[in-house]
Amino acid sequence: MTGRFERSVAGAALDSLNLGPLNLELATRWLDLWQVGRLPSRSALDPTQLVKFLPGLAILEIHPSDTVRFRIAGRSLTAAFGFDPSRRDLLALTPAGQRAARLARFKAFVAGTVGSTVRLVKRRGEADVVAQDLVLPLGGHSETGARAWIFHTSWRPARSETLIPLPAGAVGMADDYLLRPLG
Repeated sequence: MTGRFERSVAGAALDSLNLGPLNLELATRWLDLWQVGRLPSRSALDPTQLVKFLPGLAILEIHPSDTVRFRIAGRSLTAAFGFDPSRRDLLALTPAGQRAARLARFKAFVAGTVGSTVRLVKRRGEADVVAQDLVLPLGGHSETGARAWIFHTSWRPARSETLIPLPAGAVGMADDYLLRPLG
């Protein structure tokens, strides 16, 4: 991700995603962290400024070896998986038939693409909920060459316990993301 990015292009790309209020606010904060021609870095993120997003927030990294790890995962993701996925390899948690497509999508994210999808969340004992997911790339790379992005879902479980995961397949890959390149 060595290209130069324009904030105005990113703003237009985000506008085209029809984001809900929570994801729109997060995207606006992400845009505010831009430096001239560069995506916000992970170090620019201030958790004290992101408190309202933390339940649905994850930061993921793709490594040169094509492993994809959750650096952090909020309560909503822990509830969805039924365990804390932090530090786990997302591709290892992905059904085998979806791994190649998911990896290609992740590579697009870190190359400078924003994206959004809407999914129906079904959880036993709770009303079905339509949730919007948002992905925002982060600039730079770690000392190991990993590149990162933000994932945020507007879904919040009605119950806080994490021992009732979503049914099999409910955490699978969304069928369609609206993807918008930034450069």
